[in-house]
Amino acid sequence: MTDAVPVYGSTVERSTDGVSYTEMPGINSVQIPMPSQEFVDITTLDSPNGTRERLPTLIDYGTITLGGIHTPDGFDQSYDDMIASRDAKTPIYYRVTLPKSAGQSTTGDIVTFRGYPTPKTEGADIGGVYNISIEVQVTGDVTFTPGS
Repeated sequence: MTDAVPVYGSTVERSTDGVSYTEMPGINSVQIPMPSQEFVDITTLDSPNGTRERLPTLIDYGTITLGGIHTPDGFDQSYDDMIASRDAKTPIYYRVTLPKSAGQSTTGDIVTFRGYPTPKTEGADIGGVYNISIEVQVTGDVTFTPGS
């Protein structure tokens, strides 16, 4: 598929105010939050033909994981974000910028969202390196801005 967008070349950034972003070092795995629709059961005794009826309610973007190579700066930043976010009960802003694709000359698509991070260091074999995964519980809406 020639028009597929590669992960390589993407950037992942974080911010505490949604204005000034800092690139997250060592990221090598990215998930884009996708919506999941919740439904409430509104079935009644007079529902047609004994069928279940539902009404859409909330949209949930769930939890995504950012993966990367463990670096002291990257882990310290993520850990500090988690503690500050937890203590202040305020989410961190994240921005993922995809590489430019066909027809885009200035920037690739941009996805912006907020979430509560939980960083985890993963174990490694003797010949390997430590990896980090940052689980982000997404809160609020996700903004998608097409590249130009």
